[in-house]
Amino acid sequence: MKYAWIDAQRRDYPLPDMCNVLSVSISGYRAWRNGETSDSTGLNDAQAGTLIKAIRAKVKGRGHRISIDRAEHVMREAGIRLQYRAIDVPRRHDAEKIHKERT
Repeated sequence: MKYAWIDAQRRDYPLPDMCNVLSVSISGYRAWRNGETSDSTGLNDAQAGTLIKAIRAKVKGRGHRISIDRAEHVMREAGIRLQYRAIDVPRRHDAEKIHKERT
């Protein structure tokens, strides 16, 4: 999965930077690309999120930009799903009750 992600990002980020961030060798990536087998395992969502943040921090300020739509597409292709958390929003009568208690 790491190699597939690198392959999908080749046009946007330098190969040595991605391999360094993912702790894989360039030769391992090239072997995978040539059809040789690899021992690497896939990333879970938490690892993928960490990876994305690390790459973003590493290339920040170098002029590499990516749109939200492109990021969503690449993540979808890589099997990375965003997890949305529900937030607790007070209902109107709860908000009015809290307001009355404070005044």
